[in-house]
Amino acid sequence: MSQPLLKQHLYDPTWDAIRQAADALARQEPVLGGLAHVGVLNQAGFEDALSYTLA
Repeated sequence: MSQPLLKQHLYDPTWDAIRQAADALARQEPVLGGLAHVGVLNQAGFEDALSYTLA
């Protein structure tokens, strides 16, 4: 029987920079803050954000 795949999110400097930009956007533009939270800040990594966006 095969082992289930485990998600492992290692430190990613690119994703960290994207999250920082999304946080700054959420603070500066309250209207877009919800979008930044749902699409970036509530996601654990780039793969999760991409999956959310494509779903």
